[in-house]
Amino acid sequence: MKHLVVIALIALPLFAACKKKDEKGGAETADKKPVENKPAQPEVPIELTATADLGAAITDPDVTAYKGLKAKTPAGAKTEPGMTGVLVRIGERQAFELAKAFEPGTHVPKHKKEAQEDKLDKLVKFHIDTPEAILFESKSELGGENNFHFAAEIKVGEDSFKCFNKGYGNFTKSQAEALLKSCQSVTK
Repeated sequence: MKHLVVIALIALPLFAACKKKDEKGGAETADKKPVENKPAQPEVPIELTATADLGAAITDPDVTAYKGLKAKTPAGAKTEPGMTGVLVRIGERQAFELAKAFEPGTHVPKHKKEAQEDKLDKLVKFHIDTPEAILFESKSELGGENNFHFAAEIKVGEDSFKCFNKGYGNFTKSQAEALLKSCQSVTK
């Protein structure tokens, strides 16, 4: 019982210091000035101003599928070997992977179905929905900002490739749009 009283005495000042809500529902700071909610600024599109040599990221001399592939990327983007192909990274925690599509025509429908059935990251809407590419918005059941993902298939010469960013970070709409355009810009 003595410990309970000590814990209560320690916790009381912490509760008193917490922010209060005013009658309008806005948060107040310690000096009682209301904090105004500012409207969100519109996102600025990310331009693809650089060109990356995707084949240079592959260090295995036996893997030649990416040799000579180039893509337009945002300034400062880096390439590195991925799990199954090449990662194009635009930040420490944002990237997409370009990989060989061994079953052309199945990648986009598979990702579309997964987006529709995901119980944790609920689908908000598809912003792009074509047989070659999807870009969709999801809202996590755990909270936080909405996230934007894409999946695409491209053909370069006789080879088919797939791109996706799910599992490679949280993305704003402009980041996901730029990476989708980067994927679709791949040439030999």
